[in-house]
Amino acid sequence: MKKNYTFNLFLRKSKLIMSLSIGMLFFSEFLSSAPVLAQTIAVENSDKFPAADQMVFSRVQYPWRRTNPDGTFTPYNENHDKVKLRINNKGTSTLTVSKFTLSNTAAWKVIPPKSLPLSISAGSYVDVTVQFVASNLDKRVKVIHNTLTISSNDKNEPSKVVQLHGLFQRSGEGNREPYAQEIINAFNFKTVTGFGHTDGANDGSAIVPNSDEIISATFSRADGSKPVTVTQMAAYHGCCATIESFKWYPKGSSSVTTLFTHNPLDGQSVLPRKRYNTSGLSQGSFNPSGSFGFKVGTANSDRSKNFEQRIGLRIWKAKNSSGAIIPNAYIVANDYLGTNVTNYDYQDNVYYVSNVKPDGGGQSGIALASSPSALDYGSVNKGSSKALAVNLKNPNASGGVSIKISSVALTGPNKGDFTIGSLATTLNPQASTNFNVNFKPLSKGIKNAALLVYHNAPGSPLRIPLYGIANESGSVINAVKRVKGAADASVTIAGKVWESDKNYRKGSIKLDSQVQPGPIAATDQDVLYQTYLSAATNLAETREEIPVSNGSYYVRLHFAENFFDADGARIFNITIEGQTRLSNFDIHKEVGYRAALVKDFAVTVNDGVLSLKFNPSANRVALCGVEIFRSASAAAASTAFPAELEVNVEKQSPQLVVYPNPSSGENFSVEATHLAPQEEVSFTIYNQTGQTLEVKTTKADENGSAKAQMATNRRLTQGLYILKGRSQSGQTQTKLLVE
Repeated sequence: MKKNYTFNLFLRKSKLIMSLSIGMLFFSEFLSSAPVLAQTIAVENSDKFPAADQMVFSRVQYPWRRTNPDGTFTPYNENHDKVKLRINNKGTSTLTVSKFTLSNTAAWKVIPPKSLPLSISAGSYVDVTVQFVASNLDKRVKVIHNTLTISSNDKNEPSKVVQLHGLFQRSGEGNREPYAQEIINAFNFKTVTGFGHTDGANDGSAIVPNSDEIISATFSRADGSKPVTVTQMAAYHGCCATIESFKWYPKGSSSVTTLFTHNPLDGQSVLPRKRYNTSGLSQGSFNPSGSFGFKVGTANSDRSKNFEQRIGLRIWKAKNSSGAIIPNAYIVANDYLGTNVTNYDYQDNVYYVSNVKPDGGGQSGIALASSPSALDYGSVNKGSSKALAVNLKNPNASGGVSIKISSVALTGPNKGDFTIGSLATTLNPQASTNFNVNFKPLSKGIKNAALLVYHNAPGSPLRIPLYGIANESGSVINAVKRVKGAADASVTIAGKVWESDKNYRKGSIKLDSQVQPGPIAATDQDVLYQTYLSAATNLAETREEIPVSNGSYYVRLHFAENFFDADGARIFNITIEGQTRLSNFDIHKEVGYRAALVKDFAVTVNDGVLSLKFNPSANRVALCGVEIFRSASAAAASTAFPAELEVNVEKQSPQLVVYPNPSSGENFSVEATHLAPQEEVSFTIYNQTGQTLEVKTTKADENGSAKAQMATNRRLTQGLYILKGRSQSGQTQTKLLVE
């Protein structure tokens, strides 16, 4: 009788566990687990703009008012000089705030609710007031940038830094008001208007040279599942009885809808309050079904509607503090045309508009494209190397915007296993360049990192995930299971079978998906990330309990943030086998909206069940998939796989190819392969908002291949599209770029 002897060696200090079995070798080098943080500080700017940890203030040193025609006076202006900062404790025990340190005590004050130290119990918060008190900074206007540092017993961030931005104004109205560029600078944006006080001799006739300005009469929603959001950054016009409204109208319509109106007392201020609701900022959102234009006062985004067809609304690409273009975001500012006070300074009312794209495309530039979207090196022996190339392309049409690549970098837990050279180049429209990334693993395990490509187009840096498996001589790592989150049936994605999690999900359960189907960044397997396991209610616990043999495993969890487009909206802890491995995980904070992200863990299972537990502190979990890997001796792996490894022996799944790609947008071909003979297949084109543009159905030939011509009676506009093929054999998809 054959006996199976096992010897276990546990070295707890080094967190290494080795299990030796006759005929099978398992070795696991444990990733350092993130302990539960007893105190976890999180700050929240009550204005929520421009960010949770960035606050913007303004102050007119000498209060300002106007004389009415009858000799009476308006009320004095009100300053945006006091803002609440909420200090949250997201941890499990008391957070103690011991000190507030201002980098410029002459310009700022902190007013806590009581004397220090402040004790904040787990799950609770304290609001403090930050006040802008600067005086005599300039004879007109001065913008300053300082910091507030919060010292506490938070082990991870004992010194939490909050950015403070202040716009000082000595007195009100006229030439004493801030220029458009100064207002933008006050928010720490790097957008360039190209002019100072006024646009000079231009007088609203054309785009200002050497600026970030665009011209577009109308816009569309960039993401059809999200509303267009507008926040008024500033109002600098007649004070303090004058109001102004932000309005929008459907393209071709004379019907105008008012989104909001600001408070009359805030006519010399950043972030003016909303009229009749002085506790809230002037901001709002709307959900247009098609193209639309903007209107402020008498100025329209469509200049043909304006006085002498001049530019009444200047529109600039929004750039963050690093100078990178913020995707689908613009700064819009008006001047009052055709009056005796028209001066073309475009700072009377300034707005931040997000989730929009100019109709016609190209005005603001298109993001740098990569092919493939992620690099998967497969298996490589430790000490060996493998190089893969990524193609970087400027997809802008001829005559469009050039993209300047400034640098590349590696990031992620296993960045030391990958090497890159330097890259600094300018890609003219339609130009591309190939760039090699080398995988040379230093240790055994599953590996992930990311290549970051920094550039001057929207969406910088471009993030390209890097995946690999590092084997050692005599042993190999194979997938044990692939489990698709929120799937009631198994699915095949890019040739890999993902098992349904129907029998594994526990606790609070919701099968969630994108509101409007759209592409996922940093992957070519979009369908894996477009649906996800969530919870039925906020803050509820969700679990996956997956039966596996006892032993050591590598576990890869797949995530994407498909709903929230802001940091801090979805936060949760990840517990594996009773041990918290990742605390306060915020998908959006790491990679942004609709982008693929994986987290790898080394795990030992002793009870026959891999237990995954997700506990949110904000909203709910969003789990797209689980991959489980195991190391086996090479001989065992090649002769007798355990039952749970059989998922790797997979039949070929349908594959979809579109050509030419990039395309002109009309009369291109699609081909699906690995179908059953004479099987019916449907091809569907979707735009980025998930709208179905065209469907064609055909049958496969005797070799299991089906072809069709698409867009034969229409021309697709410039942009990115999703093509899907559906048949009894499965579903597959690919991306099409139209130039």
